Amino acid sequence: MTAQYKRKASLTVISGNQLIDLTDMHFTFDIRAWTMNTPKTAYIRIYNLSKTTSRLITKEGDQIMVSAGYEGNFNQIFKGEIVQVRNGRENSTDTYLDVTAAVSDKLYNYAMLNFSMAAGSDAIGRLGQISKNVGINTGTIQAPQNGATLPRGVVFFGMARDHITAQASTIGAQWCITDDGELDVVVTGGYKQGDIPVITSDTGLIGFPEQTEIGISGKCLLNPNLQQNMLVKLDNSQIRQYGYSNAYTGPDQTQSTPPLTADGTYKLLFVNHVGDTRGQDWYSEFVCYSRFAYDPGALAQQLNYGPSIN
Repeated sequence: MTAQYKRKASLTVISGNQLIDLTDMHFTFDIRAWTMNTPKTAYIRIYNLSKTTSRLITKEGDQIMVSAGYEGNFNQIFKGEIVQVRNGRENSTDTYLDVTAAVSDKLYNYAMLNFSMAAGSDAIGRLGQISKNVGINTGTIQAPQNGATLPRGVVFFGMARDHITAQASTIGAQWCITDDGELDVVVTGGYKQGDIPVITSDTGLIGFPEQTEIGISGKCLLNPNLQQNMLVKLDNSQIRQYGYSNAYTGPDQTQSTPPLTADGTYKLLFVNHVGDTRGQDWYSEFVCYSRFAYDPGALAQQLNYGPSIN
């Protein structure tokens, strides 16, 4: 693995036909990606912009892109639509512009369906047709072999996200939209193909991963290659295993705690990239699990969905 030193980041905004490069400004970012039918989000704070530049970054729907990492391991970690901007002052000398953004925000919140499909279609066909109707491409779409087909025609009317969720649930899958604007639908036991990053103390691991009720939680030096639904390899000997409590009054802990895998390979459920171009923060947090033991409801209840920018 490439040595991780000499941090590198870029920040650009596309406003109308204008490309605004903010790479040289001081900015922080908190970028969060889930597997659970939820858009990837970004909370970005840009310091001490001129009033002219600030006014250019005010339009909802403008594109914003963040890339980060190190020399030799640098990649895009977010490309989405601006949802909200807020001006503020941190102290008597420093002003800031807070930007909240999400991947495919317009599709998630506003895209509607109104079409029908004939009998005989399978889940992959229906998801493909939904994607076509809302104008996005399909990426990784996984479904059981010889899955059930529709016994009769059906009408799709209403919010696109609701129908995608319903179709994904019929095959035991979760969905998300990638930075490239592609719909990924991945079954619980499945994963996205690609290289498998190895995260150990030699490759950027910070502290020790911990086994919890929602999976294996860990932290490492910022790694732009970590993405939801992909596999990652950990050293099981470095994982702090979950300890049961005698006072626990909920469900059977031995059944609700995802086990360690035999080879240390896990599927990423949640990735959080955090950085400060002129500060100390420069890390990635993650939650992963044995891909054959996963309760998405438990994860949804315990993850913090709010921004961490103060």
